[in-house]
Amino acid sequence: MQPALAHLGPLLFHNSRMASLAPESRIDPEDGKARTYAQLLALTKDAHTVDQIKEYWETKCKPLPAGAGDPFKTESSLLPRVKNLPSPPSETTGTPPLPPAQVLLSQNPFLLNVHHDDRTVFLQKDPFMTHQMHQKQGQEMEVVGVGARQAEEATVDLREKLKHWSESLLALMGSGDPDKQQRTRTILVALPVLMFVWELVLFSLVQHVSSNACYLLSVILLVMSGTGPVMWFLGKRWGPVSLLSLGVLCLLAISLGSFLGKVGWELFWRQFFWMQTGSQIIMTSASTPAGSRSDAAILGFHDDSGMNENSVDPERSAGFKDGHIFCVAPILNSAIAGSSQVLVNYWAIGIDCCEPSGAFTCDDSREIAGGYGVVMLNGGLPCPSCNREKFQAAVHKAEAKHAVVSSTDALFVKYVSNPGRTKLMSGACAMIYLLLSMLIGGAIVAGLGFLFWYYGFGKRSPTGVPYAEDNPEERDKIRFE
Repeated sequence: MQPALAHLGPLLFHNSRMASLAPESRIDPEDGKARTYAQLLALTKDAHTVDQIKEYWETKCKPLPAGAGDPFKTESSLLPRVKNLPSPPSETTGTPPLPPAQVLLSQNPFLLNVHHDDRTVFLQKDPFMTHQMHQKQGQEMEVVGVGARQAEEATVDLREKLKHWSESLLALMGSGDPDKQQRTRTILVALPVLMFVWELVLFSLVQHVSSNACYLLSVILLVMSGTGPVMWFLGKRWGPVSLLSLGVLCLLAISLGSFLGKVGWELFWRQFFWMQTGSQIIMTSASTPAGSRSDAAILGFHDDSGMNENSVDPERSAGFKDGHIFCVAPILNSAIAGSSQVLVNYWAIGIDCCEPSGAFTCDDSREIAGGYGVVMLNGGLPCPSCNREKFQAAVHKAEAKHAVVSSTDALFVKYVSNPGRTKLMSGACAMIYLLLSMLIGGAIVAGLGFLFWYYGFGKRSPTGVPYAEDNPEERDKIRFE
């Protein structure tokens, strides 16, 4: 008991001494609040000695500015201290303070002497608990920042690799023309590529309207491009651009674009546009003469009641093998199949979907929903006129084997259940071909333009002497004259 009283002696003397003075408020630097010495002592007496508190009061706490008052004592409310005083920890041992979530409010309603960290939420400071939301947003921003840094590092690494490869390629190509200009490169690359794309689109998409217009426009461009080399031979040039290089590149681009466009037209676009513009879903019987359906794109082998009386006869099919197996099977109904002489007006065709002896399984010929025939132009598959002779050979084989007769104007069709899907697939194949042609052909033309620019092809006059504009001394003379 006496040691306890001896410990309280200095405290009581100090409290009585400070009580005799006028209460003075100072700014506590730990949380910026104004407190009196008594309030500071009450808050920190359990964690620090009186001498430490007094030294902190006299050296760390700052007096209030002159004239600043706090009539309602709002700044001196007893708030929990966020951090301990910057002094050596107490040597007393005991149970460590509990975190705020484990403190009984009935025993410690003001949360005094409670351990907390920077993540502790005080309702007086954050009544709407926005601290947790900000903390979550901060974590999300940190994750986003890490991802952004990784993406940036990957971009830098890719840029370094591309730079290395480009430098290696340029070293392999040599120095090239010493007087290269960026504007010249742009013209020699962009203009031929545009002409290539124009010709490709012209022969792919406009030819179904007028083939003559496509050829006329192409001839005009060829003549305009051919004037470039002629002007070069006459000693003319277009600024820093060689008319020989530009003319040759444009001629190559027009030729390549026209060729790829015509190939795409024959392979894909002609059949696609025919399926769009021909007569659609004309109700047809197997006994209907094929000549009366010459303008049809889609045939419907159904009668008026909706019953499918017509079907592919796989038992009378045949296949002609020439690398692939080219398959044919007649489309018949009960009336024709039972006659003494079977006349076939419509043949279902396919590739590698039967045996040489028959067993036809092409497309939807074995499906109940099958009943539409997509007419193939000129009797070819997969493109108009493609493999026509081989399908004719398969027809002759079926005639000889099954005692059937093919009509002179018989139509070859793909026997399907959904003609709309067939149209869609045809259009998709045509677009894929067009895009691939643009990418590959455009890359070839652009590469040639780059090489012409890099090595300065055509920059010399026909006599072999460089133009005056390419000689710095002569260029200065021309400027001053």
